Amino acid sequence: NIFTTNKNFDPKVPWVADPADPKGEEKALKVRTALNLAVNREAIIKYILKGEGIANPSPYFFPGDPWIDSKWTYAYDPEEAKKLLAEAGYAKGFEVTMRLVAMPGRPEAPAIGQAVAMDWEKIGIKVKQVPQEYVVFRPDAANRNLAGAAVAIGLAASDEPYSGFMITEWSKGATNFGVESTVLDKLLEEASKEIDYNKRVELNRQIGQLNYDSRWTVPI
Repeated sequence: NIFTTNKNFDPKVPWVADPADPKGEEKALKVRTALNLAVNREAIIKYILKGEGIANPSPYFFPGDPWIDSKWTYAYDPEEAKKLLAEAGYAKGFEVTMRLVAMPGRPEAPAIGQAVAMDWEKIGIKVKQVPQEYVVFRPDAANRNLAGAAVAIGLAASDEPYSGFMITEWSKGATNFGVESTVLDKLLEEASKEIDYNKRVELNRQIGQLNYDSRWTVPI
């Protein structure tokens, strides 16, 4: 359900499913899972955020939200991450550029990105770190020109998850920092039109479950 028609779509990116490979999505999911398992979130919270934080299961979802599921957790397991990379065909890892995006009000994002880069390097991924101001980064996000790049960025809070995802993960949005999916689009558009709060709670929960199952992001 991932868009492949964008002129910048690159099937060679390790975490993207190659439509020409029957096992493309299986391999890509293993890579995305490995990227999540490799990150020591508790260490980031302890040493960078000085203990002032709680691990998030998905962008725009926060502990205590009515649409959150306590089962959405990410273990820290670098050995399993290495195993999954090998199964996906990347036993020797791969190279990735990480954009460390500085934004007003969220100065800790580049430091967190550096910590994630160090964790990824421990499982064999070679990370080139590129500090960027948001005004430099945004045009590439608007033009969908981020293929093959990891982005360390602090996202603003939103009233409900769907409204945040429509800013950063919607195919029709002004910018995109991560994924464009036909299934996600449908859920976002349904939630944006739904006036019944309880139904929106369920739609938000489905959005979170889809993101968690697909490992589209590496939430901190």
